[in-house]
Amino acid sequence: MKKYSQNKMKIFFTSIFPHLIIIALIIFSFIIIKNNAIKKAIITGTATYILIFFKFFKLILSDFKRTVEIEENKLICKSFIVGGLTVADGEIPYTLMKYIKFKRSILIPGMKGLFIEIEGNPKTPLFLANTYHNYNELWDSVCQKILVKNPNAEIDPKIYHHLKK
Repeated sequence: MKKYSQNKMKIFFTSIFPHLIIIALIIFSFIIIKNNAIKKAIITGTATYILIFFKFFKLILSDFKRTVEIEENKLICKSFIVGGLTVADGEIPYTLMKYIKFKRSILIPGMKGLFIEIEGNPKTPLFLANTYHNYNELWDSVCQKILVKNPNAEIDPKIYHHLKK
């Protein structure tokens, strides 16, 4: 049984830092622009952005607490976002994991991970990002466990290509 936790610095730079940059750019544009009508629009947009940010702040904080534990027959996931707005814990048997795909994020540079499709729940895949400590070891262990427990599972060959780097 091995437990993997998130790398707090990677989470900061992928979750919170982009928002700080956006807010700084908004403040900078507010200072530069002289037109009062545009300034009012910037204030309204900024207020809306900040309200939305605080609405989802609980989800951002859950990233810092997220852990994955590899056991013999199942993966134990703590503090994962489920369905877009809920934070939950769960245990997923390897036998229910049927497809693993390697994906890169188009929104966050450098973010990549495994999308694991769970049988009976294809719309909400499990995502294991490269923000975990020893994520290569985590990905390799998960793939090996799935292959042993579910030989019919499909694993994207890009995963092994990435792990060899």
